[in-house]
Amino acid sequence: NLFHCKPLKLSMIMSLKLDWWMVVVVIIALSYTENSHCKLVWEGSIQVVDGYTSLTNTKKHTYGQAFDDEIIFYKKDFVNGTVPSFSVTFFFAIVPELKHKGSHGMAFVISPTRGITGASADQYLGIFNEANNGNSSNHVIAIEFDTHKDDEFDDIDDNHVGININGMRSNVSAPAGYYDQEGQFRNLSLISGNLLRVTILYSQEEKQLNVTLSLPEEAYYPKKPLLSLNQDLSPYFLETMYVGFSASTGLVGAMHYMWMWYITPYINVPNL
Repeated sequence: NLFHCKPLKLSMIMSLKLDWWMVVVVIIALSYTENSHCKLVWEGSIQVVDGYTSLTNTKKHTYGQAFDDEIIFYKKDFVNGTVPSFSVTFFFAIVPELKHKGSHGMAFVISPTRGITGASADQYLGIFNEANNGNSSNHVIAIEFDTHKDDEFDDIDDNHVGININGMRSNVSAPAGYYDQEGQFRNLSLISGNLLRVTILYSQEEKQLNVTLSLPEEAYYPKKPLLSLNQDLSPYFLETMYVGFSASTGLVGAMHYMWMWYITPYINVPNL
């Protein structure tokens, strides 16, 4: 069933009913959506700038969230209660008001709620706050794109990608970049203003979560992921789970632009 969401420019949404979840394969240019946001729930400082959605603006110490209105994961449909394989691909660009200094960054989030209330800006990326950071009751998984080095969370630098479970201290992290066809690591700046592509793959069989950062203009997809976490995600999933994005600013304002995103219930890397 293919249809267009009229309030959204350049959008196409295809819904597929599968045995274990209602997946929404989304191809969205996140632009002006009037009141409905085309089933994306907005919270905080998120706004439209020149036809593109930015999770934040140049206002200091604020955050913005955009979550899919629909439940993506239903635990009752999981085989043996195990999180099935899934893939996420999205494109983003970060433009800080100061050319060589980032604000705090953004994240892709899997959460038991549609949006996260009580979250804080600055180093918490609009996901957690000082009181609940690190609590096992959060049941939140985040892939962070961090542009500020926070020593309290043992950040490796001010330009890294991390996989976080229930808090801001990453389970695993690496400097932002990708591995080319020769296996050489190439650095990427998260605050360059250039469009970047993220691919997140979770394998039910291998119980492995991989994250790859790459350049959209490259003709190849990096064979080696930037990050790998060997972890069964099932214990962190509640009965229903949502997906979305969050970003925050601190002493420096920044635009965290979202362009388009896809999610599929199997391992898949779209050929774009």
